Amino acid sequence: MCEIEKGVKLKDHPQKVYPFRDMEVGDSFYFEADAEQAKKVRSASANVTSRNGWKFSTLKDGSGYRCWRLK
Repeated sequence: MCEIEKGVKLKDHPQKVYPFRDMEVGDSFYFEADAEQAKKVRSASANVTSRNGWKFSTLKDGSGYRCWRLK
């Protein structure tokens, strides 16, 4: 039997962690990350892409990465 719990906060959804929903075509954001963390951003952008028909690209930029909204 499962116990019902009240007041447990839902973890932030990737759409709330990264500014995908606030971006317009041509916008980008920079983030400091290693290759493994950059994969997480790519995965989160892929989830947004599949639901909204948008397109993102994430590339190495100096010591971090930059994510652009393309469509």
